[in-house]
Amino acid sequence: MNKQTQQIKEKTMKYNPDKLEYQRMTKEQLDIFNSIDKELPFDLLKTERNIHELAIDFVYQSAQLEGNTYDQHDTRVLIESGQTAGGKLFSDAVMILNLRDNFNQILNQKSKTILSNPKLLFDFIKDCHARISANLVLTHQSGVVRDASVLISGTKYTPLTNKENLNSEMKYLCAVASKIENPYEQAIYLHNNIAYLQYFVDCNKRTARSLMMFTLLSHDKFPILFCGSKADYINNIINYYENNSHYNSSADYFLKLYEQTKIKYGVKEDPIINRKPKIV
Repeated sequence: MNKQTQQIKEKTMKYNPDKLEYQRMTKEQLDIFNSIDKELPFDLLKTERNIHELAIDFVYQSAQLEGNTYDQHDTRVLIESGQTAGGKLFSDAVMILNLRDNFNQILNQKSKTILSNPKLLFDFIKDCHARISANLVLTHQSGVVRDASVLISGTKYTPLTNKENLNSEMKYLCAVASKIENPYEQAIYLHNNIAYLQYFVDCNKRTARSLMMFTLLSHDKFPILFCGSKADYINNIINYYENNSHYNSSADYFLKLYEQTKIKYGVKEDPIINRKPKIV
């Protein structure tokens, strides 16, 4: 083995099966999640208007993390009227509409039964990917295990290549997830490890974010919105890929996002209005 080949091997990091084992958050982290939960009542999502606003925020934020060029106004117009933005890639419009369609299906299907049944969960993950990736990957690649290796820029991590290994690991992932009782731990576990496994040819992180949304909504919890920067999200993902002890710092990242979600969506008291009586 020559020196250059050795250096390349040292810069790569193979798939680690131990990542799929269930890791608990600290008590302090769980306490903070529960505290934020009290300020984000699920009742906020019992009106069509609030659900619609949540959908636009989630779709826009998820698309932005993928480099989509639609701004929030363009995203709203596309979702509400079907009008595409001039000068934008057609694939960007397809990405947004796919995320919208999948969000609507998540609302219709949210269920603890799916989350607690490994086979149903596996099928649901594949169905989510099929909706998210429609017309963005080849038809035979949508909602099925990939049959080729994938490269991820910006990280030393190299995912699995063999289809049989990918299938068995996704089944194991679903089995572990189905046993996790805490909604936030279950949501973060699914997000991080669907992204880590890279089961599909593309759209893995979009699928992971949708599963996080589905999990929290199924537990009647206000979802975590991805309102942070793309750089912070990518750093969190890469740190999870490469650092075996990164679970707690990943939980801290999602706590930060939940705090930001609370700032926007949390119940706020009306200001005190001291108005002098109008003299007629």
